[in-house]
Amino acid sequence: MEHHEQGATQNQLSQNQLLMQQTATALKTCGYQTHLLARNCFDIIARGPHTLLIKILTNANAFSNVYVHELQQICAYMHASPLIVAENAGAILNEGVIYSRLGVSVISLETLKMALKHRAPSMISTNAGIAIGIDGPKLKQLREAQGLSLQQLAFRLGVSRRMVARYETNFTEMTLPRAQRLLDLFGDQIFHKIDVFDHRHRDTKHVMHDTSSPLTTKYFQLGFHALNTQHAPFDILARRQTPEKHQEEPIKDIIFTAVGDRHKPGLHDMAKLFDAHSLYIFHRQRPSIHEEIPTLSQTEFMRFHQYGDLMDFLREF
Repeated sequence: MEHHEQGATQNQLSQNQLLMQQTATALKTCGYQTHLLARNCFDIIARGPHTLLIKILTNANAFSNVYVHELQQICAYMHASPLIVAENAGAILNEGVIYSRLGVSVISLETLKMALKHRAPSMISTNAGIAIGIDGPKLKQLREAQGLSLQQLAFRLGVSRRMVARYETNFTEMTLPRAQRLLDLFGDQIFHKIDVFDHRHRDTKHVMHDTSSPLTTKYFQLGFHALNTQHAPFDILARRQTPEKHQEEPIKDIIFTAVGDRHKPGLHDMAKLFDAHSLYIFHRQRPSIHEEIPTLSQTEFMRFHQYGDLMDFLREF
């Protein structure tokens, strides 16, 4: 029994690794730079037309709420979009359908490839089954262009006149059989396309001030937002504080910070991908690091009093 369980676990790991490589290849083919990091709350960082933090899973339902929450927090700090690329979520994922895991979009590799080629999906998975979003203003425009009244369209769809009016004034999800009737009448332009890469609809304006440790408190005093992490390839994510009216501007002065006396592989490469800074803060013993990465003891870090002083130190490397 024990050998059987170990074999199943190893098989799942190999499936995840294969899916990770296939996902990275699809992203690179479409012009993204990628960095792979296993066993974190995200496994792939992708920089290109969008910034993506992607978790790779065979079964999306295995992604715990603790990991999801940290992924969402990191994405809010970095103006990135969180994604889960998986094979199933209790059942095999359908191509062209967007699923959800605790508020994070879940898609198959084939759906990702569609989205990368600007063929945005329209279908979503709901409690009632697969549904499709209707572009209300476009529906009204096309109905009027064909000279159809609300009542005439309602008769063709088998719904009430009031329901058609609702379709045209609100974003509405429709079951596939009814959507097929609209498709036959107006084509697929009346369907609402979902941009799974767009972070702007997410809550990025309310970045939490994490002052749960002396180091994040110090970062805050120096003019940074800072977040302690438990399931990321860094221990603290810091970014320069930004007035709310400038929230959608490119983020400046990101610092990926490793805390402790051990080397964190990949920290330097990840910082380069983001044009960001990396910093090691050690407690007792300076870690053995091959890259040219700024390194400070905690005591030395706590001596900084100005934002500019810390940035001047980092820019020396």
